[in-house]
Amino acid sequence: MGDLFTPSHRPEKDYSLRQLWRTLRGLPTAAMQGVSSMSPLNLRMPDDWDTTTLDYETPHGIRRANVTVIPAKDPLGVVGFMPGWKTSVLDKIEAIEDFRNSGYSVVSIRLVNPGLETGSLADSLQRIKSFGFSDDSPLYNAYSKDLPRFVVTHSTSGMLFQHALIDARYHGQKLPSIAHAFHTAPFFDTSGSSEEFHPLSHWLYKRHARRHFNELAGTPFMDRLYYYFRGISHMLFEEDPSGRPTHGQILEISQYGKSYFARKEQEIISGCSPLTIPQTFVISTDDSFSCPDTAEKAALYERAEVRFCEAQHNPLLAFPVRRWVIDRMKELTVPAELLRSVEDSPFISEADLQHADDGALPLHQFT
Repeated sequence: MGDLFTPSHRPEKDYSLRQLWRTLRGLPTAAMQGVSSMSPLNLRMPDDWDTTTLDYETPHGIRRANVTVIPAKDPLGVVGFMPGWKTSVLDKIEAIEDFRNSGYSVVSIRLVNPGLETGSLADSLQRIKSFGFSDDSPLYNAYSKDLPRFVVTHSTSGMLFQHALIDARYHGQKLPSIAHAFHTAPFFDTSGSSEEFHPLSHWLYKRHARRHFNELAGTPFMDRLYYYFRGISHMLFEEDPSGRPTHGQILEISQYGKSYFARKEQEIISGCSPLTIPQTFVISTDDSFSCPDTAEKAALYERAEVRFCEAQHNPLLAFPVRRWVIDRMKELTVPAELLRSVEDSPFISEADLQHADDGALPLHQFT
């Protein structure tokens, strides 16, 4: 972990009236931004991407999930990618293509599409356990078993992955043979209204959410006022409302994050938590959906490496972040004497280089 957890990296709490106003102003932030699909409606799967299926067991019987397989030529390793809530692999197509062009085949499974109902996270957790923790998963049998496996998660998938790790240890299962897991913008609580770090705004938002439990975020009158107040009213017309969660679903996701900490603290007491895999939490300090403080706390509990950036809720869409992830995978994959020749493989476009050189995206930990 190095010096990543020194006080300079954790902002001091500010109890001033100005900070209180900022907190109240960001009350329903978790419901507003960063959760809907980023892919254009007309974007379709590239012709050289394949699909397969994964059968997994749930309390309601065996279910089947689609798995996307993106093959690399002469792969150096395999990346298991788990998108966030109500998103798919197409939302991160730039990052996926960079992974593949850098020599890593990608196998991806998405979370359950919950529609407007709550209760889908239990099913999604089973998907993640079957996909990332079972030898029968396409993540392990679609390519040679000699290739190293990596995991990249986003948002809610990162939190559910930690639940899956606890379940595996609790049931005495062998942990998956994953060389490293990278969790981008992991969601454990809502930004601006975290129960632990923002108790007042949490109480206010929870009260609001319970009154509009089955309504999509952005549709209640107070939500729309928030959009106008923040100067983002254009999102009301540009976004597909079905891509947003209901307020009840936001509360459910946050509750899963809360239960993770309760389970983890009990696990630490029992002495089982040291059994884990290498992990890095990529946390955005400018995240409008996931609370950076709770994500950092989870990383500390997991003894994981932490990297900070200012990429809002989609770090993989920021070129310096995904370049750093790829470089880390290369360090863990390629012998030092071959690394130089691998780095000569072009996966960086001139536009990306210009974007990075312009300093358009400040990513202090990714220099």
